[in-house]
Amino acid sequence: MEDNLEKVTIHLDTKNAEFVDNYEFYVDILDDIKNVIYIKTLKTEIYTTPNYKYTSKYDGTQKDYFENGDYIYVTLNNYNRINVLSKEVIPLTKDDMGDDITQQKEYPYNGNGPYLKSQWDANVTNGAIVLFNPGKSGQYGNIRDRNNLPINFKIKDTKTNLLKYYDAVNIVKSESNLVGDLQTSATRPYYLFKNELSGTSCGPNDTNTLVVNPIEPELKRFSVNLWHVNEDGRHEKLELKKENEIWRDDLGIFRVVISFTIYYKRKKITRV
Repeated sequence: MEDNLEKVTIHLDTKNAEFVDNYEFYVDILDDIKNVIYIKTLKTEIYTTPNYKYTSKYDGTQKDYFENGDYIYVTLNNYNRINVLSKEVIPLTKDDMGDDITQQKEYPYNGNGPYLKSQWDANVTNGAIVLFNPGKSGQYGNIRDRNNLPINFKIKDTKTNLLKYYDAVNIVKSESNLVGDLQTSATRPYYLFKNELSGTSCGPNDTNTLVVNPIEPELKRFSVNLWHVNEDGRHEKLELKKENEIWRDDLGIFRVVISFTIYYKRKKITRV
């Protein structure tokens, strides 16, 4: 790394941010930074309430947004230092049954026989919309693997993509990262998921350092989104709760903190 570089550490916090919508926040710094060469990742912290769930379209069960081993991915401006291979499975749903309400399909939801599309909502009361392979009576949509994913649904298509992010936070649920007492609402329990990096080195050979190429001539706004992998394998933006949201244990992500050090030169330089 060049010895004559200057540096400044930036802390982004949703408590002091502006929101574009429910999925993106940004922070403007008063003193813009010119000729940015490196960005050294220091820390990403994500605060979320313990009962953050969604309803599965496969069988209507309540599933956690984040399970052990999952990742929350972070985009920061257009800076990409992590590549992620995604595989999305697109299942057949009741909307694929067509508009002919007299046509019965060979994929009944349960052991009572095939449903017409017009009969679906009245009979499938748990909110599932996915068509399943034939199986034993009463087991349609109820077979899940060890990762709590349904395995007996009809597949319409699969998509594979290479996605790029600035950072990734591994999900580990344990008593050590659960703050507060679930039995005492006054303590407002929450999970703290974080990726905190040690070391002071910076340069093109450091895996936690992003080489900005071409050099960023002027930097004064930082925009952030969070992403998760849904039950189909598709990457989706995560909703971010704003400061004035009323507290609930199912509120979701209510705070994000990101820290990084920017290395720059005051004198204008170029790089190809």
